[in-house]
Amino acid sequence: MVVDATVPPTAVATQMVNFSIDNFQAGWLVSWDFGDGSTPTNITNPNHVYENIEGESDTFTVVLTVADPTIGNDCIYTFEEDIIITVGEPEPMINLTLQAQTNLDFIEVDPAGMFVVSSFNGFEPVEMEEIDTDLYSVTLVIPQNSTYFYRFVNGTTEESVPDECGVDDGTGTLERSLTVAEESAIVVDPVCFALCQTCILDGIETIPNAKLSIAPNPSNGLLNYSLNMEEISDLQLVITNAIGEVIYQNYLENQSTYQEKVDLTTYPNGLYWVRFTNEKQQLVEPFVLQR
Repeated sequence: MVVDATVPPTAVATQMVNFSIDNFQAGWLVSWDFGDGSTPTNITNPNHVYENIEGESDTFTVVLTVADPTIGNDCIYTFEEDIIITVGEPEPMINLTLQAQTNLDFIEVDPAGMFVVSSFNGFEPVEMEEIDTDLYSVTLVIPQNSTYFYRFVNGTTEESVPDECGVDDGTGTLERSLTVAEESAIVVDPVCFALCQTCILDGIETIPNAKLSIAPNPSNGLLNYSLNMEEISDLQLVITNAIGEVIYQNYLENQSTYQEKVDLTTYPNGLYWVRFTNEKQQLVEPFVLQR
């Protein structure tokens, strides 16, 4: 096994340090030990802050362990590299505000609330505050001049970030991504849970003179649906369950009619929604899986 890892030779105390595996392969099991007594992490490309420095500088041995169970239980790679941490000026910080939208017509918000998990803090859940109907917000204080990954969580259900706006975090998982420069504050525009755009909220116009048919309804899992519109439009097709998880999506260009058969037999019984949206309008129909 060959593992290409990056450990900076030096860094400054209290400032965030970036570590990475540059040739990560799906299936690898990863553990980073930063050598300062902190809890090891299994994040592929983690960030870490060294805080307790003795004197003007201190040296820590970073240990990376990578296992590949697809080859065998004995296939384990260990990498060790020293990093020198010096005392310096505190890293400039920034206030970052993230906002997530929901739509109670499609997403049942968990009683535990909405959260964000991110590389800002090792993917520990941070609770968001409902500041308006169907709108949740959180403000975090994070270091400048770095790129971060994040995603929203409904209770304990993590969103699936669509391909359109997702960035591979190095493990094959798509995350939302944000690069923070030398700014005093950033407020990220609201985005709908599990989508790349704002939610189509109540009061938004329905696509005129359009018909969406779903059959059979209730369905045993083999679902047929068809869409007919008067005007050609680019559309986003999304099927969600009752808590807002996207279980199917497609992006359609220059369509006025569309039909498809989808196999949902692996999903549990319950209420689901088929939703077609363009930039300003929507067409939505519910259906029930019942076997």
